[in-house]
Amino acid sequence: MISNATKGAILPTPDLEKTVKDRTVARVLNNMPIFNDPGDPGRRPVVAVIDGQGGGFGVAIIREIRAVFGDALDIWALGANATATEAMMKAKANRGASGENAVRVSLGRAQAVLGPIAITWANAMMGEISPGLAEAVTSARAPKILIPLSQEGVVLAGFTGQPLPHLVAEAVRQLALLARVAPAGGAAYSGTEQTHV
Repeated sequence: MISNATKGAILPTPDLEKTVKDRTVARVLNNMPIFNDPGDPGRRPVVAVIDGQGGGFGVAIIREIRAVFGDALDIWALGANATATEAMMKAKANRGASGENAVRVSLGRAQAVLGPIAITWANAMMGEISPGLAEAVTSARAPKILIPLSQEGVVLAGFTGQPLPHLVAEAVRQLALLARVAPAGGAAYSGTEQTHV
């Protein structure tokens, strides 16, 4: 059973994991400002997951989104290359496309963007992240939830290294906070929990 709490939050209940995967969540998400599309109220919210190289980060993100939200969200796998897109599609993304232009066009329809922080850096991932792709991500109007892992020789001051599964779980928790839905086992949204860099 889902119950309304203050500030439009959803309180966790014993059946939350089952309920999150239910169609009810899709209706709740569609009523949230961040996930509301007045032009198409019946459409599921679109979450773009962007990755390059082998798509490993993207695969981990998509699996965690599916574990928390079930089919309530439409997940678009946007790869810097076809290999990354294919891997993310196998992880149960709804749609997939590859390359800079696909990312640029698709981000205009996304309500949220998730991926490693390197998707915002020109020439990252051994050059797969073109300046245009990085610019498309950073200029997208949708909120961006970025995982602070880097293989680019960049030190993120203040970041205490954590295993990828913990970072992915936190990213999906932040997505739930954007939607003001508590993930299974998590606390309800209070309006002050989001981490901004």
